[in-house]
Amino acid sequence: MSCLSGRTTGSKKQPRFSGTVLFLALLAAAIFLLSPVPVEAVADPEIIQWRAYQNADFLNSLFLGVLGRGPSPDEFNFYIIRDLSRNMGRGEAFWSLVGSQEYTNRFGSPQGPYQVLWKHRQIDTDRGLQWCRCYFFTKDPALSGGTPAVMQYLGVRTPWESYSFSVARAVTRMYAHYDREVCPHYDCGWGAGDSAIFDPPDRNSSGGGGGGRNYARDPHFAQFTSGNAWGTGQYSNFGIWWNSRNADSRATVVNLGENRPPNSSASTALYLLNNSGRTPHVFGTTSQRITVRKGARYTVSFWAAARNLASRGAVNIAVDPQWNIRPISMDAGSYGWTFFSGTFTAPDNFVDLRIIFEDRGEVWITEMTLTDS
Repeated sequence: MSCLSGRTTGSKKQPRFSGTVLFLALLAAAIFLLSPVPVEAVADPEIIQWRAYQNADFLNSLFLGVLGRGPSPDEFNFYIIRDLSRNMGRGEAFWSLVGSQEYTNRFGSPQGPYQVLWKHRQIDTDRGLQWCRCYFFTKDPALSGGTPAVMQYLGVRTPWESYSFSVARAVTRMYAHYDREVCPHYDCGWGAGDSAIFDPPDRNSSGGGGGGRNYARDPHFAQFTSGNAWGTGQYSNFGIWWNSRNADSRATVVNLGENRPPNSSASTALYLLNNSGRTPHVFGTTSQRITVRKGARYTVSFWAAARNLASRGAVNIAVDPQWNIRPISMDAGSYGWTFFSGTFTAPDNFVDLRIIFEDRGEVWITEMTLTDS
């Protein structure tokens, strides 16, 4: 995935290899390709159901979210007898797994350079302007501002003051879920050095602005195959990813590891491959239906990297049922993480946020947002 790092390769005269050297090189490459991809620490913080009504549902989601596996019968019985109906009980179960020897052996130390902070925001409600708290994590508190999230009053104790990247993601979500005064859009996503959890800030060249509420669900495509967000728009009866007229394209979710966009929390992206050249009505596509305000202005944005896109507009974003309103067309060629953004006026009380792939190439897309313009 050299495109993800922004590296380019040039044409060089290649040295000749002996048969033995060539064989060893091919063997090493095969072992590398067949080796499992390293798992990022805290497998998937987004699936931890902090507010699950049933303790069993919370416990199963906790094991899957932290360790990437379900609990054994003995582990289930050990934790279920604890008072998991309280914030403290669920917080202690989380720290118990994160501090376990299994976690350390698989992912390394849960401690790191990231601190979890909160800020005050004002939101417009039926009762007028109200204050609320939003949460984020950062390496540089002095640059980002904010107040350290010391949350004993929420009934959640923490063993450390700073965390690894993925543990900080999980802790941010835990605090936000347990704070009764949390903002509806609980991730701050503001200021240099902030880490966006749900809605990334607008990181365009002007360096200004912030997204507000993200109407797009599953912005990192982590739950793409579930069909709960993507695959809910027009023509969803053909599948989450639809190949029109036998287009040779496919969509898969990939782990990014350290190959994230700049200042991003995304751990996953949608990888798209299209082997079909541009031909009328031959394309691959997916979409999600989102309720909006007719006549209002919206901004759609995402981060993407590309390899050998055959033409400009090989990948487009459409928002109307006729696919005429296309606020974003990706550039041709190969490039590393690039921020794309476009605005449009909603023609109806809903949009189908649609990705259309209609020429050859490969792309990686993450941090998909739809916000008020």
